[in-house]
Amino acid sequence: MKPRRMSCPLPSAQARASIYHHALATGITRGFLAASGIALAALVTTAVTIRVRREDLTSPAAAAPAQPASAEPAVKPASA
Repeated sequence: MKPRRMSCPLPSAQARASIYHHALATGITRGFLAASGIALAALVTTAVTIRVRREDLTSPAAAAPAQPASAEPAVKPASA
């Protein structure tokens, strides 16, 4: 005699819809969680890379305009 195969009843249409909605919601939640983790990592990387100190903002060297480069060296007038 062959062993009898037990058959499981298929879930109803309402149960299947509930399962699919739950799976979709879980996938979207995990996607948003991963995206927020990536955004946080990008923010930390940006903050570490761009290091602006208070001295950098208030130093007189940063406030002074740069002299334009000229093709000829500066010549002092001869004093008489």
